[in-house]
Amino acid sequence: MSAASIPEGKIKLKCHYKEETRYLMVDADIALDELRMRVTDKFNGRRLLRLKYRDEDNELVQVSDKEDLDIARGSFGGGSSTVNRMELWCSD
Repeated sequence: MSAASIPEGKIKLKCHYKEETRYLMVDADIALDELRMRVTDKFNGRRLLRLKYRDEDNELVQVSDKEDLDIARGSFGGGSSTVNRMELWCSD
C-alpha cells in the first residue's frame, strides 16, 4: 500500500507484539485510549497493551499520554504536517 493509497485523515499503523506484526488503519486524530483499545483488539488481547515508538535516537519510547502520542506522530512526519503511517511496539 503506497502513501497515496492511504485515505486522507487516516494513519496506517504497523504494530509489533511478541512474534507477530499486524497492520491496522486508524483515524489520524485518534485518542490514545481508543488507539490502545484498537491495537489490543487487533492482537485479541484482554488487557490493554502498552505502546512504544522508536525515536530519532533509535530508542523505544513509551506512549503514555496525548503529548507522547503527538510526539510519536511527529517523529513519523519527516518534517511534513501529514503523517500517514506509524510503527508501534506493543507489550503487556
